[in-house]
Amino acid sequence: MFEYDAGNGKIMVSEGIKKILQNNVLLLKITLEQGPCTDNMCQLIKKPSYEINSDFKYKDSFKIDKDIKIEIPKDIYNSISHERDRVVIKDGISGKIVIRGLSLVGTA
Repeated sequence: MFEYDAGNGKIMVSEGIKKILQNNVLLLKITLEQGPCTDNMCQLIKKPSYEINSDFKYKDSFKIDKDIKIEIPKDIYNSISHERDRVVIKDGISGKIVIRGLSLVGTA
């Protein structure tokens, strides 16, 4: 398990992610999904998501470029730091990347 500081928070990354990414960059993102209501009056639900890119995409994002390359937009980084989140990024049973522990407070 790799551990990185993100302000007052921590990002823990399993070794399986290194194999999935190879030498690519994992970009953490937020996806908005419609709530369970059928009348379109529900608030949108924020969920963590990701994108795999060949290089860093944004100039003003927080970047980890050590054993694993991770890019975190400022609003997500600020949420991790402010809430002292302990984010875990690991490879799931299905081979997909799983992101846990992200509070998403103050994110767009």
